[in-house]
Amino acid sequence: MSKSNNKKTVPEGEQLEQLKFNFVLPEREKDYSRAIEFYDLLPKYQHGQTKSKLVEGQFLPDLIKHWKYRGEEYEVSIVPGRTGVGGIYAYPGAREELIEDVLRKLAVEGQAYWMRLREEGAGVIYTLYQIKKELSSRLHSMSVDEIKQGLFVAGTAKITVRNKKNPNSVRVFSIFPEIGIKSDERIENEEGKAWAYVQFSPYVTEAIRAGNTYLINYEQLMSYKTPLQRWIHRKLALVYRGATMFNPYGPIKLTTIISEYGRELHKDFRKNVDYVNAALEKLTQPVQCTNAKGKTEEKKGILSHFTVKKIYDPKRSNKIIDAEYTLWPSADFVSDIKKANYFRKFKELGEPEKKIP
Repeated sequence: MSKSNNKKTVPEGEQLEQLKFNFVLPEREKDYSRAIEFYDLLPKYQHGQTKSKLVEGQFLPDLIKHWKYRGEEYEVSIVPGRTGVGGIYAYPGAREELIEDVLRKLAVEGQAYWMRLREEGAGVIYTLYQIKKELSSRLHSMSVDEIKQGLFVAGTAKITVRNKKNPNSVRVFSIFPEIGIKSDERIENEEGKAWAYVQFSPYVTEAIRAGNTYLINYEQLMSYKTPLQRWIHRKLALVYRGATMFNPYGPIKLTTIISEYGRELHKDFRKNVDYVNAALEKLTQPVQCTNAKGKTEEKKGILSHFTVKKIYDPKRSNKIIDAEYTLWPSADFVSDIKKANYFRKFKELGEPEKKIP
């Protein structure tokens, strides 16, 4: 992503310095963004059917997902948002996920700020054209209208997270609790070049305050064609902190992958195997990425290889009921994890000018 020419005045002082120190990355780390463990793995996006008009007097129903995170079980419910006033109802999906990734990248490049000069919430100043241009460069093209619709869906959808062991432990939030788009005809006439802003989820604000974020290879993440590829990369980057060439990740069951990803299992279990295998196979292959200078370069996949062991029903030897995967990281992915671990430690030590390997 090219460096922003944003000259807009943003809050100065201690709060902004904290935001810069905990979130904004040095220019030499242009290939990277920041990831947040609990929030980024939360199944807040729906992949599949995501939108619907009013049908027979009923709107798109609330979506209920069951999610397991570090041994704790959660119920995640999603109330659909709307694409705008009088628009259709929709769950946040791949479109909204990509928009959030781009906005977070703009934030770590220096366009982040605190809402209303107070530590009320972290946000980002941007233009619709910036999002459009960035998505197009990553081969995820969207029109300005599609981007605006995605912003409204992410801002109006309500997500509730409930801990099943402690039903009174509940949190309700939106991906973008506040959205502002300058009321100016240039938004339409100049492809969205008027300034806009969003406030990030409270989970993001809390992670910034605590310095609890991790580097993630943004260039590679945005090169993937499917949401499952992005989710697997994010999952490994956040929880596989001890990655080495001799220490594979796993075994992990297919049912665990699908459950944590937030998708329903297909009735024909072989199709589940094919679905996960296809994503993992792509992650072993080189990808074309756009570097900080805008040039395309080939990068190795995050996996060197993977193995799969199918699990059959003991009563029906030809019926697959699950599968176990073992994932072997590539040397490049291990290097990224080492960089992320070192960068996190070094930021905690408060030595921002020391060179990162």
